[in-house]
Amino acid sequence: MRAIGRDHEEVTLYALRHSSIVRALKRNVPVRIVAATHDTSVAMIERTYSKHITDHTDDISRAALLQHEPPLASVPGNVTPIAGR
Repeated sequence: MRAIGRDHEEVTLYALRHSSIVRALKRNVPVRIVAATHDTSVAMIERTYSKHITDHTDDISRAALLQHEPPLASVPGNVTPIAGR
């Protein structure tokens, strides 16, 4: 724990495991893979971390949107006028 500047009496290795699970979930690593690499079950991860999922759902959902850039019509100089209008 000295490597991270924390007192080993205060922070256990279990906290590092928790941090590793959280980082993986926030980076959208599939839950099954997170469970396997941390020697736990999907059910345990869902039970333990599901109450915190809503904290990050906007970021995750936004990444799944179909359109990441603004529509071309909103970019100045990129609109061709229709004749007669």
